[in-house]
Amino acid sequence: MTTTKEPNPIDAKVGSTVARTAEQESVRLRSALEVKAQRRERVAILKRNPAFIIGSFLSLVWLICAAFGSWLAPQDPAQPNLLLKLRGPTGAHWFGTDELGRDVFSRVIIG
Repeated sequence: MTTTKEPNPIDAKVGSTVARTAEQESVRLRSALEVKAQRRERVAILKRNPAFIIGSFLSLVWLICAAFGSWLAPQDPAQPNLLLKLRGPTGAHWFGTDELGRDVFSRVIIG
């Protein structure tokens, strides 16, 4: 007596789910690779753009001034010196001084 085993509908359903999940994973990986390729292409375009390079450099300079301005300032920006008020640019005061004799360059760096 030979018995033929009928396919279990649950096994068929699980098999199709596994196949569908593998296909979805393949599509997801493909789309992730496409996103990476698009991102690399955008970065390459930005690297060739002079306006982006100049803008990035200036932004970096201002970020450094914001973070380390108190260390970079050559003079105390808050210290008044009435003897030096409204002076033009010199070697000691690159942007000159304001109406209270404070160093303008230091005030610009500090913010």
